[in-house]
Amino acid sequence: MIDFIHGDQRRKKRKKRDSLRKKTSDNRKSIKLIIDLIRRKSESLKKEFNDRGYSFRHDVLNAATYTDIPQNRERIFIVGFRGESEWNHESLKDNKKYLTDIYISKLPKPVKKFRPFGEFIDLDMTEPVGESSRYFYDKTFMKGNSKYVEDLFATVSRKEIFYQWRRIYVRPNKNNLCPALTANMGTGGHNVPLIYTGKGIRKLTPRECFNLQGMPGLKLSDDVSHGQLYKQAGNSVSVPLVTKIARALKVALT
Repeated sequence: MIDFIHGDQRRKKRKKRDSLRKKTSDNRKSIKLIIDLIRRKSESLKKEFNDRGYSFRHDVLNAATYTDIPQNRERIFIVGFRGESEWNHESLKDNKKYLTDIYISKLPKPVKKFRPFGEFIDLDMTEPVGESSRYFYDKTFMKGNSKYVEDLFATVSRKEIFYQWRRIYVRPNKNNLCPALTANMGTGGHNVPLIYTGKGIRKLTPRECFNLQGMPGLKLSDDVSHGQLYKQAGNSVSVPLVTKIARALKVALT
């Protein structure tokens, strides 16, 4: 009976662990899956838009490509203009000037240079002193597992470089882009951006996350927990990119 109970408990723990791993994997792949789905189902989506009298246009845009913010944040944007359903069908188009074409012509062009690292990251936060201690990693990382601790401190060793913790290993970003910010950054789990300060390794602060979403002037409430702030930043959009898309829409509509 005892062996049976212990075995059952082990199976439950293993099932829970596998479920958490699958959830992490699903979260990481969700954006890519959505983008792939929309691409594969574009004809169906186009028909839905057209049947309702709208044109259908979708673009996959990365904040790191179309803004001066170094965050690898790829998102899909879908736009439709009412009264232009024929725009998607060459045989039905006439010689009129389509708002959809104007919008496309005003979409952002690639940006070649990012703003300095220090405009997003607090370069003065170099040591785990006082309040800043909560952001720094120490020997208790991954419950003190020596393999992960040694790998972390051996790899994260260059200043003004974005690193990324990938569940069981850490790596520098080849293009020095911050990985896409996620809602679970505050949990200290998978896909967490890390930086080396010269005196320690730390994760980004909520303030830095909002900076990387293009909101440096946003006042963060003291009444909101750090966990919620990380969620808000991770669930947000790149404001400069959305602003450029909104401007393209404005030109088309005026």
